[in-house]
Amino acid sequence: SQGGTAIGPNLSGPAVFVDNTFDYDDSVMINKGRHSIALGGNFKRYQMNHLNEPWVYGGTFTWDSIENFLTNNPRNTTQLLGSTTPGSQKADVYRGWRQSYGAVYIQDDFKARSNLTVNLGLRWEGIRSPREVNGKLAVLKDIYRDKNFVLLSKNDPFFGINDGFKGFSPRVGFAWTPLPDQKTVLRSGFGIFKEMPLAYIWQLALEAPPYSKRYTVNRPQLKFPFPFADPDSLTSTGEPLMLPLQVTTPYTLQWTLSLERQIGQTLVVKANYVGTRGVNLFAIYNPNQKPTIIRDGRQFTPPNAQVPNPNYTSFRYVAPISNQIYNALQLVVERRSRAGLAFNASYTWARNIDNGGGAGIKGAEQIAGAASFAVYNGKDLSSERGLSSLHVKHNFILGYSYELPFGPGRHWGNQSTGPVKYVLGGWAINGTNTIRSGLPINIQMTPRQSGCVAQSCPERPDLRPGGNNNPVLDHWTPERYFDPSNFVLQPTGYFGNVGRNTLMRPGQVNVNLSFTKENRLAEGKNLEFRAELFNFPNHPNFGAPANSVFRDADGNLDPNVGRITSTATPMRQIQFGLKLVF
Repeated sequence: SQGGTAIGPNLSGPAVFVDNTFDYDDSVMINKGRHSIALGGNFKRYQMNHLNEPWVYGGTFTWDSIENFLTNNPRNTTQLLGSTTPGSQKADVYRGWRQSYGAVYIQDDFKARSNLTVNLGLRWEGIRSPREVNGKLAVLKDIYRDKNFVLLSKNDPFFGINDGFKGFSPRVGFAWTPLPDQKTVLRSGFGIFKEMPLAYIWQLALEAPPYSKRYTVNRPQLKFPFPFADPDSLTSTGEPLMLPLQVTTPYTLQWTLSLERQIGQTLVVKANYVGTRGVNLFAIYNPNQKPTIIRDGRQFTPPNAQVPNPNYTSFRYVAPISNQIYNALQLVVERRSRAGLAFNASYTWARNIDNGGGAGIKGAEQIAGAASFAVYNGKDLSSERGLSSLHVKHNFILGYSYELPFGPGRHWGNQSTGPVKYVLGGWAINGTNTIRSGLPINIQMTPRQSGCVAQSCPERPDLRPGGNNNPVLDHWTPERYFDPSNFVLQPTGYFGNVGRNTLMRPGQVNVNLSFTKENRLAEGKNLEFRAELFNFPNHPNFGAPANSVFRDADGNLDPNVGRITSTATPMRQIQFGLKLVF
């Protein structure tokens, strides 16, 4: 419940990972005239033995109020069950993954002129579909018709991999110093970078029948506590977590333009433009969504609509269907160490947009947890286009280091000896200051007006005419962060017209300091003392507000809407340390 806490062990464990990576790399450098050519390649063999048991022992129970908790009336219960071990309903979540990866490359750094270097490169890389060493994998051949999963053998690939570029990734760039003083540099580059489907995506197959099935029962008749249920006796088929039989390789197009100027002997200023275009990124959606029609110019689910595959209510389908675009201006001022002072100050003004690439950024544990779906309406991905969950519009970071001018080798007390030398000498102050704007989150609600049948739906409401989709109060408090009156409950069957990730969370201000002192004990021996202060001013950085606006189909407001009950960063922490170097 909003504002509540969890009792019991973390759902991401117990987990055991025994991973082996066999890596062979080789490279050759050839310098000939104005060419500097690099040739190389590498091969990797992955052995990933995972015992990941979230949800297996007992599942979870969720209550939506203190009253319901005290009267033993849970809102829902979730269990991960299996049916492959005779006499047991416990899920089988042990997997021994095997996968191979290889790449070769060539790059030529060509000195076209004395002040101009051109970089040309080409990379080829390929990856084999993963296998499970004991054959404990299952796939659904036709997600729109089939009921039974087909068991694979240890030699069967989990999925096919399609690469639109046939494995090739070109790179090009240049560096130009246009002025005679050689203190101004203009750089630019472009490249294609593959995002190979590795374990963080395909290990989600842990939740596929018959080895494991996740069941969520709302307002269960069985009260807490109760034993494992028999998965074969449940009327629900659960909600399998799957990947397509054919996966298109995700990739990014990356480009940069940078202007750098050195001022004096120690100061450097930079202005950078950075862009990234992500294609075929992994997102989660439900292909078993009820069919929709257009009514009154909007997506509408008819009341008599049925799911395409009647054998399942819904799927959690991890597929490369998402795209992303990122653009940023970066300004940097850097001072190299002089008179004991060095710092680096950077400011980034950015915009990050996607249409639901949550699987690539949240990781397997979050995907398998409550944030099951990154896509609200899988029938209309254009309606999912909005700020990425990683969007940070403004980000300022200042890092610095200052050696206090006392003691041997410093401005004052260079010749000091005895106690004065040990008390005053060797001190330094280091710090990092961060100021950044908040991350975006969805405006959501509990009633399923759109006809969503998935176990977890990011249902969004309508925006009131003339309303603000980011209605953060000018003088907000943790008790009321935004004004929910800007939103209304849409009619039954319609998808809400509020965009994705429109509400901005509170920003963050953080100051970390450290004081260090080096003491030379003898030749080749030093004792370093450190005092580190995290969140030095003890500034509260508040977390996300409760973002569920309506609690029922009558349009009643959720009593917790707009309330912030947690912080995004810890309170002040101080730690001390000693390090002996010899």
